[in-house]
Amino acid sequence: MSRFFQQLTLTQIIWAGCLLTLLYAAFSRGAYHSDEHYQILEYAHMKLFGSPALDELPWEYGLQMRPGVQPLIAYGIGWALVGLNLYSPILLVFLLQLLSGAFSVWVALFFFRVVREELGGIRWQKWFLILSFFLWFMAFLHVHFNAEMLSGNLLLLLIALYLKNSRDKTSCPFRWGLLLGAVAGSLFIVRFQMGFALAGFGLWLLVFDRRWKLLGGMLLSVLAMIGIGLLCDRWLYGEWTLSPINYLRENILNSHMDSFGIEPWYYYLIAILGEGGALFGLLVLSATIWFGVKNPRHVLTWTLVPFLAVHLMVGHKELRFLFPTLFLA
Repeated sequence: MSRFFQQLTLTQIIWAGCLLTLLYAAFSRGAYHSDEHYQILEYAHMKLFGSPALDELPWEYGLQMRPGVQPLIAYGIGWALVGLNLYSPILLVFLLQLLSGAFSVWVALFFFRVVREELGGIRWQKWFLILSFFLWFMAFLHVHFNAEMLSGNLLLLLIALYLKNSRDKTSCPFRWGLLLGAVAGSLFIVRFQMGFALAGFGLWLLVFDRRWKLLGGMLLSVLAMIGIGLLCDRWLYGEWTLSPINYLRENILNSHMDSFGIEPWYYYLIAILGEGGALFGLLVLSATIWFGVKNPRHVLTWTLVPFLAVHLMVGHKELRFLFPTLFLA
C-alpha cells in the first residue's frame, strides 16, 4: 500500500477525484435535507409550470425570507431543457448536481494551488487532495445543490483569493477588491447566515490589512451583489422585498426557527462525532481547534470564530448549518 501511495501522482489523484464526483452527480439520489428540494426545486418548478400553487408552497415563501439566487439558477436550466423539449425532473437534478460538483472540484483545486507550498512535501499534498475528494461525506456533499454547499465553496474561494492577493500586494488593490467583494457578496445572498463569517473577515481586514483601495473595491462589489440578490428576490416573489431582513425578523427576532427544536450549546460537538464518525469527527474538531489556537491572528480564524460562536448560541441547531466550514477543516 505504501508503494502504491508513493507511485501515485497528484494528477492521478485529481482525475480520480473528478471521476468520483461525476459518479456521485449521476447516481446520488435524494437530498440531505428537505430544504434542498422545497426551497429550490419547488420554487423553480412553480415558476416554470405554475405548480404547486402559491398556497401549497412552504411557509417561508409567504414570509419572503428565502433568497432567490439558487431557484433562479434551477429555473434557468429547467427553462433551457423545456425549450429543447428535454425536460425531466431527474435530468434537471443531474445537471444541477453536475454543476455543483464541477464548481466544488474547481474551488478545491484552486485552493490547493494557493496553499500548496504551505502543505509541505509531496506526501502531504497528496493527503490534502485525497481528503478533499475521497472522504465519503465530502464526495457526497460536493454534488448537492443547496445553500450550505454553495456558500461553503464561495467561502473557500474567498479565503483562497485573499491569500493569493496577500502574497502579491503590488497588483491593483482596487481590482482585487472588486473580485473579493463579488465573491463575498455572492456568499451573503446565497446564505444570509454567512454574514457572521463575513463580519469577521471584514473586521480582520480593518485591523490587519487596511488597504483602503482594496476595501473600497470590496464595498462597491458587495453592494452590487446585494442589488443582484434583490433582483433575484423580485423575480421569485413578484414584488420588491428585503429577504435578509425578513429572515432576521422571523428566525432570529421572532425565534420562529426555535419551534423546530432547541439544542444545548454543546450539540455540535456531539453531532460531529455522531455523523462524521468518531475518527473523522475527532479529526475535524481537533484540526479546527488546533488551527485556531496556533494561528489566532490568521484571517481564517477571525472569519470562522464569529460564525461558529453565533451558531453555538442560537437555540435551534442542525449539523448542516456548519457545512459551509467543512471545506476548510
